Formats: sequence, C-alpha cells, structure tokens
Amino acid sequence: MIEYLYDAIRAVAGQEIKVEAYITDENENFITEGCYFVLHDKAGTNVLLTKLGQFNTETMNWDFVLAPEETKGLSGRYLYCIMHNDSNLCFKQPIYLM
Repeated sequence: MIEYLYDAIRAVAGQEIKVEAYITDENENFITEGCYFVLHDKAGTNVLLTKLGQFNTETMNWDFVLAPEETKGLSGRYLYCIMHNDSNLCFKQPIYLM
C-alpha cells in the first residue's frame, strides 16, 4: 500500500513500494535518464538507500521500486528526495513507513 499527500508518502515497510514521479527540466522537457530515489534516516543526515528509477515511456513517469527487504524493520518518519545525476530535484520530503 502506498498513499500520497502532496509530496508526503505513507507506505507499508516490508512490502514492495512503488513510488511514481513526473520529472521534467526547467523547460518542461521530460528527463528520461539518471534519476534516483534517495531514502534518508529520520534525521535526514545519513543515506539509507539509493534506488535508480526506470522511466516509463507509456505513462511518462519515473518508477522507483523499493523491494520488501530494503524497508523491512523500518518504522516511523523518514525523509526522501529525488535526484537527477548528482543534483537534488527537491527538498527532502517525509515518507512514513508503517
């Protein structure tokens, strides 16, 4: 299960989590390569996981799939961001894992 409230995400740890993102550059051109989902610890200081996404040409979205074993045992509020190559595309946002 995954729910979105604007940029906040709520999901069940220990299950497959598929995060979808619509990513364009400043000219509204689709970015089609080199995007990552980065999961940070609760303080936002340490990286727990970096996941390369897949650009879906049918939906024009990015799919970031976290395997069950990657979130197993996590609980509470963490932070995530999406990166393109070495650049953050957003500020760190909350992800709540149950």
